[in-house]
Amino acid sequence: MSEIILNGKKIKLWGDKLDLSKKKIKKISEIRGLENVTSLKEFNLSENYIREVKDLEILSNLEILNLRYNQISEISGIETLKSLRRLYLYNNELTQIKGLDKLQNLQVLNLYENYITEIKDLENLIGLKELHLGSNKISEIKGLQSLKNLKFLNLEKNKISEINGLNTLKNLVLLNLK
Repeated sequence: MSEIILNGKKIKLWGDKLDLSKKKIKKISEIRGLENVTSLKEFNLSENYIREVKDLEILSNLEILNLRYNQISEISGIETLKSLRRLYLYNNELTQIKGLDKLQNLQVLNLYENYITEIKDLENLIGLKELHLGSNKISEIKGLQSLKNLKFLNLEKNKISEINGLNTLKNLVLLNLK
């Protein structure tokens, strides 16, 4: 059994999941003892006040990272999380997609409700099966050619006027453009 310390309070970790949602966390560095939970597989930091993702590199076994409903404006600080399979960054302040190219095990990427204007820098994510880019500011479908395993693509509530750039997505089962 491991423990971390947040705001002077000890939190015991049972198993491989840690839920620190709705804890008013502003910086991940406020969480003491992450080096004691390196076996962590699932980490929920949703609904906090986090502006930048830092100090997670020690969690090399992390498979699921939930950072939804924060104030993150740039994807960084997660490039060493090579075991990451699911990344939830919806409802943040992202304007572009970058910093994900080393996450080749990523299968689910949720960037719903941000301010992203262009689909790019996803070419190395060849294992991606689900991509959620709804409620952004995207006007053109491009940058998806290498995502051959993509099965679900959500582009609803964007500024897309033409449907192009999907012909290489042979495994696509569901496309949402409403």
